[in-house]
Amino acid sequence: MRGVAMFDAFFRLGSALALYAALAQLLFIATAQAAGDLEELYSARTVITGASLEDEKLRGFAECLEQVLIKVSGDSSLAGTPAVVALAAQAEEFVEDYDLSDRMAAIPVHDEQGTRERPHTLTVRFSPEAINRALEQLGLAPWLDRPTIALAIDVDNGAQRSLLTHNADFGADQRSAIEEAGNRLGLTLTFPEGAAQTNLAGNPARGSEKDLEQLLNLAREAGGEALLAGFLVWDEQALRWTSQWELVWNASPTRWEISAMSFDMIFDDTLEKTLALLSAEARG
Repeated sequence: MRGVAMFDAFFRLGSALALYAALAQLLFIATAQAAGDLEELYSARTVITGASLEDEKLRGFAECLEQVLIKVSGDSSLAGTPAVVALAAQAEEFVEDYDLSDRMAAIPVHDEQGTRERPHTLTVRFSPEAINRALEQLGLAPWLDRPTIALAIDVDNGAQRSLLTHNADFGADQRSAIEEAGNRLGLTLTFPEGAAQTNLAGNPARGSEKDLEQLLNLAREAGGEALLAGFLVWDEQALRWTSQWELVWNASPTRWEISAMSFDMIFDDTLEKTLALLSAEARG
Protein backbone atom coordinates (compact mmCIF):
# COMPACT_ATOMS: atom_id res chain seq x y z
CA MET A 1 0.00 0.00 0.00
CA ARG A 2 2.89 2.29 0.85
CA GLY A 3 4.29 1.78 -2.65
CA VAL A 4 0.92 2.57 -4.19
CA ALA A 5 0.67 5.73 -2.07
CA MET A 6 4.16 6.80 -3.13
CA PHE A 7 3.31 6.12 -6.79
CA ASP A 8 0.11 8.15 -6.41
CA ALA A 9 2.04 11.02 -4.82
CA PHE A 10 4.61 10.99 -7.62
CA PHE A 11 1.78 10.84 -10.18
CA ARG A 12 0.14 13.87 -8.61
CA LEU A 13 3.49 15.68 -8.49
CA GLY A 14 4.14 14.82 -12.14
CA SER A 15 0.70 16.08 -13.12
CA ALA A 16 1.26 19.29 -11.17
CA LEU A 17 4.65 19.80 -12.79
CA ALA A 18 3.14 19.12 -16.23
CA LEU A 19 0.36 21.63 -15.54
CA TYR A 20 2.92 24.16 -14.29
CA ALA A 21 5.00 23.63 -17.42
CA ALA A 22 1.94 24.08 -19.62
CA LEU A 23 0.96 27.28 -17.81
CA ALA A 24 4.53 28.56 -18.03
CA GLN A 25 4.51 27.86 -21.77
CA LEU A 26 1.23 29.75 -22.18
CA LEU A 27 2.64 32.64 -20.16
CA PHE A 28 5.76 32.64 -22.34
CA ILE A 29 3.64 32.70 -25.50
CA ALA A 30 1.43 35.50 -24.15
CA THR A 31 4.50 37.48 -23.09
CA ALA A 32 6.13 36.97 -26.49
CA GLN A 33 2.94 38.09 -28.24
CA ALA A 34 2.70 41.15 -25.99
CA ALA A 35 6.34 41.98 -26.69
CA GLY A 36 5.70 41.60 -30.42
CA ASP A 37 2.66 43.85 -30.21
CA LEU A 38 4.66 46.44 -28.25
CA GLU A 39 7.49 46.36 -30.81
CA GLU A 40 4.97 46.89 -33.61
CA LEU A 41 3.43 49.81 -31.72
CA TYR A 42 6.80 51.56 -31.60
CA SER A 43 7.57 50.82 -35.26
CA ALA A 44 6.53 52.48 -38.52
CA ARG A 45 7.07 52.10 -42.25
CA THR A 46 7.39 54.47 -45.16
CA VAL A 47 8.72 54.46 -48.71
CA ILE A 48 11.99 56.22 -49.57
CA THR A 49 13.99 56.51 -52.78
CA GLY A 50 17.26 54.59 -52.89
CA ALA A 51 19.08 52.60 -50.24
CA SER A 52 22.16 54.79 -49.83
CA LEU A 53 20.79 58.34 -49.99
CA GLU A 54 21.30 59.80 -46.51
CA ASP A 55 18.81 62.64 -46.96
CA GLU A 56 16.09 60.19 -47.97
CA LYS A 57 16.81 57.97 -44.99
CA LEU A 58 16.59 60.92 -42.58
CA ARG A 59 13.35 62.04 -44.22
CA GLY A 60 12.00 58.54 -43.69
CA PHE A 61 13.08 58.56 -40.03
CA ALA A 62 11.25 61.86 -39.50
CA GLU A 63 8.08 60.62 -41.17
CA CYS A 64 8.11 57.39 -39.17
CA LEU A 65 8.73 59.24 -35.90
CA GLU A 66 5.59 61.33 -36.40
CA GLN A 67 3.63 58.14 -37.18
CA VAL A 68 4.84 56.48 -33.98
CA LEU A 69 4.19 59.50 -31.75
CA ILE A 70 0.60 59.56 -33.04
CA LYS A 71 0.22 55.78 -32.86
CA VAL A 72 1.56 55.38 -29.31
CA SER A 73 -0.27 58.39 -27.85
CA GLY A 74 -3.51 57.90 -29.79
CA ASP A 75 -3.52 61.63 -30.57
CA SER A 76 -3.78 62.22 -34.33
CA SER A 77 -3.87 66.01 -33.79
CA LEU A 78 -0.08 65.86 -33.28
CA ALA A 79 0.44 65.61 -37.06
CA GLY A 80 2.40 68.57 -38.38
CA THR A 81 2.50 70.48 -35.10
CA PRO A 82 5.64 72.61 -34.49
CA ALA A 83 6.63 70.50 -31.48
CA VAL A 84 6.48 67.26 -33.48
CA VAL A 85 8.28 68.84 -36.45
CA ALA A 86 11.09 69.87 -34.06
CA LEU A 87 11.31 66.32 -32.68
CA ALA A 88 11.26 64.87 -36.20
CA ALA A 89 14.35 66.91 -37.07
CA GLN A 90 16.18 64.79 -34.45
CA ALA A 91 14.45 61.52 -35.36
CA GLU A 92 17.70 59.60 -35.81
CA GLU A 93 18.37 59.93 -32.07
CA PHE A 94 15.20 57.93 -31.32
CA VAL A 95 15.98 55.04 -33.71
CA GLU A 96 16.77 51.68 -32.17
CA ASP A 97 16.98 49.71 -35.43
CA TYR A 98 15.84 49.88 -39.04
CA ASP A 99 15.89 47.89 -42.26
CA LEU A 100 15.25 48.45 -45.95
CA SER A 101 13.57 46.24 -48.52
CA ASP A 102 13.67 46.87 -52.26
CA ARG A 103 10.13 47.26 -53.58
CA MET A 104 11.40 46.39 -57.07
CA ALA A 105 13.49 43.40 -56.04
CA ALA A 106 11.85 41.21 -58.66
CA ILE A 107 12.67 43.69 -61.46
CA PRO A 108 16.21 43.42 -62.88
CA VAL A 109 18.38 46.55 -62.64
CA HIS A 110 18.71 47.91 -66.18
CA ASP A 111 20.13 51.44 -65.90
CA GLU A 112 21.75 54.00 -63.59
CA GLN A 113 18.40 55.36 -62.47
CA GLY A 114 17.24 51.87 -61.62
CA THR A 115 20.31 51.41 -59.44
CA ARG A 116 20.18 54.68 -57.50
CA GLU A 117 16.50 55.52 -57.32
CA ARG A 118 14.68 52.27 -56.69
CA PRO A 119 11.92 52.70 -54.08
CA HIS A 120 12.55 50.95 -50.78
CA THR A 121 10.29 50.25 -47.82
CA LEU A 122 11.96 51.66 -44.73
CA THR A 123 10.93 49.96 -41.47
CA VAL A 124 12.02 51.86 -38.36
CA ARG A 125 11.92 50.55 -34.81
CA PHE A 126 12.17 53.29 -32.21
CA SER A 127 13.28 53.07 -28.59
CA PRO A 128 10.13 52.85 -26.42
CA GLU A 129 11.90 54.72 -23.62
CA ALA A 130 12.89 57.57 -25.95
CA ILE A 131 9.40 57.78 -27.46
CA ASN A 132 7.80 57.81 -24.00
CA ARG A 133 10.10 60.65 -22.92
CA ALA A 134 9.20 62.60 -26.06
CA LEU A 135 5.50 62.12 -25.35
CA GLU A 136 6.06 63.35 -21.80
CA GLN A 137 7.60 66.52 -23.25
CA LEU A 138 4.44 66.91 -25.33
CA GLY A 139 2.25 66.51 -22.24
CA LEU A 140 1.05 63.06 -23.31
CA ALA A 141 1.46 59.44 -22.21
CA PRO A 142 1.50 56.09 -24.05
CA TRP A 143 -1.90 54.50 -24.59
CA LEU A 144 -1.14 50.78 -24.34
CA ASP A 145 -4.33 49.14 -23.06
CA ARG A 146 -6.32 49.16 -26.30
CA PRO A 147 -9.61 47.44 -27.09
CA THR A 148 -9.98 45.11 -30.06
CA ILE A 149 -12.33 46.76 -32.55
CA ALA A 150 -14.92 44.59 -34.27
CA LEU A 151 -15.90 45.93 -37.68
CA ALA A 152 -19.38 45.75 -39.17
CA ILE A 153 -18.91 47.54 -42.49
CA ASP A 154 -21.60 47.32 -45.14
CA VAL A 155 -20.37 48.21 -48.64
CA ASP A 156 -22.60 49.08 -51.62
CA ASN A 157 -20.39 49.44 -54.70
CA GLY A 158 -23.29 49.96 -57.09
CA ALA A 159 -23.25 46.39 -58.34
CA GLN A 160 -23.37 44.49 -55.05
CA ARG A 161 -23.97 45.14 -51.39
CA SER A 162 -22.56 43.04 -48.58
CA LEU A 163 -21.02 43.13 -45.13
CA LEU A 164 -17.22 42.86 -45.17
CA THR A 165 -16.03 39.58 -43.65
CA HIS A 166 -12.49 38.33 -43.19
CA ASN A 167 -12.80 35.32 -45.49
CA ALA A 168 -15.07 36.52 -48.32
CA ASP A 169 -14.03 37.47 -51.86
CA PHE A 170 -16.30 40.52 -51.82
CA GLY A 171 -14.60 43.68 -50.57
CA ALA A 172 -11.04 42.33 -50.56
CA ASP A 173 -9.64 45.74 -51.58
CA GLN A 174 -11.62 47.57 -48.91
CA ARG A 175 -10.64 45.00 -46.30
CA SER A 176 -6.96 45.34 -47.18
CA ALA A 177 -7.15 49.15 -47.09
CA ILE A 178 -8.72 49.36 -43.63
CA GLU A 179 -6.32 46.73 -42.26
CA GLU A 180 -3.38 48.79 -43.53
CA ALA A 181 -4.82 51.93 -41.91
CA GLY A 182 -5.35 50.02 -38.66
CA ASN A 183 -1.76 48.76 -38.64
CA ARG A 184 -0.46 52.28 -39.21
CA LEU A 185 -2.40 53.54 -36.18
CA GLY A 186 -1.79 50.57 -33.91
CA LEU A 187 -5.44 49.49 -33.84
CA THR A 188 -6.40 45.81 -33.64
CA LEU A 189 -9.32 45.15 -36.00
CA THR A 190 -11.40 42.03 -36.43
CA PHE A 191 -13.99 41.12 -39.06
CA PRO A 192 -17.03 38.86 -38.62
CA GLU A 193 -16.88 35.36 -40.05
CA GLY A 194 -18.59 34.78 -43.37
CA ALA A 195 -21.02 32.41 -41.68
CA ALA A 196 -22.02 35.15 -39.26
CA GLN A 197 -22.82 37.61 -42.03
CA THR A 198 -26.16 39.34 -41.69
CA ASN A 199 -28.25 40.97 -44.39
CA LEU A 200 -29.28 44.23 -42.79
CA ALA A 201 -32.06 45.90 -44.73
CA GLY A 202 -31.07 49.35 -43.51
CA ASN A 203 -27.92 51.21 -42.62
CA PRO A 204 -25.81 49.49 -39.93
CA ALA A 205 -24.48 52.86 -38.76
CA ARG A 206 -27.99 54.34 -38.54
CA GLY A 207 -29.97 51.24 -37.73
CA SER A 208 -32.63 50.45 -35.19
CA GLU A 209 -31.85 49.26 -31.68
CA LYS A 210 -32.48 45.73 -32.94
CA ASP A 211 -29.91 46.19 -35.73
CA LEU A 212 -27.40 47.63 -33.26
CA GLU A 213 -27.89 44.71 -30.88
CA GLN A 214 -27.36 42.32 -33.80
CA LEU A 215 -24.11 44.09 -34.65
CA LEU A 216 -22.98 44.08 -31.03
CA ASN A 217 -23.53 40.32 -30.99
CA LEU A 218 -21.35 40.08 -34.11
CA ALA A 219 -18.70 42.14 -32.35
CA ARG A 220 -18.68 39.83 -29.35
CA GLU A 221 -18.55 36.74 -31.57
CA ALA A 222 -15.59 38.25 -33.42
CA GLY A 223 -13.75 38.89 -30.16
CA GLY A 224 -14.21 42.65 -30.22
CA GLU A 225 -14.52 44.92 -27.20
CA ALA A 226 -15.56 47.95 -29.26
CA LEU A 227 -17.79 48.08 -32.33
CA LEU A 228 -17.24 50.24 -35.41
CA ALA A 229 -20.23 50.03 -37.76
CA GLY A 230 -20.13 51.69 -41.16
CA PHE A 231 -22.08 51.99 -44.39
CA LEU A 232 -20.19 52.88 -47.61
CA VAL A 233 -22.03 53.72 -50.81
CA TRP A 234 -20.50 54.49 -54.21
CA ASP A 235 -22.16 57.54 -55.81
CA GLU A 236 -21.79 57.00 -59.56
CA GLN A 237 -22.91 60.51 -60.48
CA ALA A 238 -20.62 62.31 -58.05
CA LEU A 239 -17.81 59.77 -58.56
CA ARG A 240 -17.15 59.54 -54.86
CA TRP A 241 -17.88 57.38 -51.82
CA THR A 242 -20.24 58.50 -49.07
CA SER A 243 -20.13 56.87 -45.66
CA GLN A 244 -21.81 56.91 -42.26
CA TRP A 245 -20.23 55.55 -39.08
CA GLU A 246 -21.06 54.65 -35.51
CA LEU A 247 -18.55 53.78 -32.77
CA VAL A 248 -19.79 51.96 -29.66
CA TRP A 249 -17.53 51.46 -26.64
CA ASN A 250 -18.47 52.05 -23.00
CA ALA A 251 -19.96 55.51 -23.54
CA SER A 252 -22.96 56.32 -25.72
CA PRO A 253 -22.51 55.76 -29.48
CA THR A 254 -20.69 58.41 -31.53
CA ARG A 255 -21.80 59.01 -35.13
CA TRP A 256 -20.23 60.84 -38.06
CA GLU A 257 -20.21 61.02 -41.86
CA ILE A 258 -17.35 61.18 -44.39
CA SER A 259 -17.27 61.55 -48.17
CA ALA A 260 -14.18 61.14 -50.35
CA MET A 261 -13.05 60.10 -53.82
CA SER A 262 -11.50 56.87 -52.52
CA PHE A 263 -12.38 54.40 -49.79
CA ASP A 264 -8.73 54.52 -48.68
CA MET A 265 -9.17 58.17 -47.68
CA ILE A 266 -12.42 57.36 -45.88
CA PHE A 267 -10.81 54.53 -43.90
CA ASP A 268 -7.80 56.70 -42.99
CA ASP A 269 -10.04 59.50 -41.68
CA THR A 270 -12.43 57.10 -39.94
CA LEU A 271 -9.74 55.19 -38.07
CA GLU A 272 -7.95 58.40 -37.08
CA LYS A 273 -11.22 59.61 -35.57
CA THR A 274 -11.75 56.20 -33.93
CA LEU A 275 -8.24 56.35 -32.48
CA ALA A 276 -8.86 59.83 -31.08
CA LEU A 277 -12.23 58.89 -29.55
CA LEU A 278 -11.02 55.66 -27.93
CA SER A 279 -7.79 57.12 -26.56
CA ALA A 280 -9.58 60.21 -25.19
CA GLU A 281 -12.15 58.04 -23.42
CA ALA A 282 -9.40 55.78 -22.04
CA ARG A 283 -7.59 58.83 -20.62
CA GLY A 284 -10.84 59.99 -19.03
